[in-house]
Amino acid sequence: LNEVNLSGYNISKLNDVSKFVQVEKLNISFNLFSEWGEDMRKGLLQMKLRWLNLSGNRFLNVKENGSDTFEIETLILARCLFKHTENWHIIVNWFTNVKKLDLGFNEFNDENFEGISLLRTIETIEYLELNNNEFTQLKFVSDQWSSLRILELSNSPIVKLVINLPKLESLDIS
Repeated sequence: LNEVNLSGYNISKLNDVSKFVQVEKLNISFNLFSEWGEDMRKGLLQMKLRWLNLSGNRFLNVKENGSDTFEIETLILARCLFKHTENWHIIVNWFTNVKKLDLGFNEFNDENFEGISLLRTIETIEYLELNNNEFTQLKFVSDQWSSLRILELSNSPIVKLVINLPKLESLDIS
């Protein structure tokens, strides 16, 4: 298998994933994961993931995972209600070389944008989705977001938006 979809099966832990070592695309969205710790790290590290969807899980307990990281191209973390989760950035920072990051529907506001701007993968992100959050003022500048080509900010009450991104090809603020 190189693609597994286990969305909505009430899964709460990654136990034996030895049959999934070749998996490149994993969808475990809308399950019952509430902890980001050693079990999650070990399970995901056994796979050859390039694409991971964790949307709709509520990570209430986020533990530091040490210095281990691995490359992934697409990371979807929509609807995780990260506004109410301390240390949510640890989950994103565990992955390197992220090209597409989806943080939509997390109830983020202007205070949370500073944390997003400090993510470890900020220089590799080409596609960023922040749809349906509570941002009113955002600033995207090329020295931070140097690779950003596609930006989606729809359904947010944005009053002030500053963009200085020479590589930007697409902007959705509908």
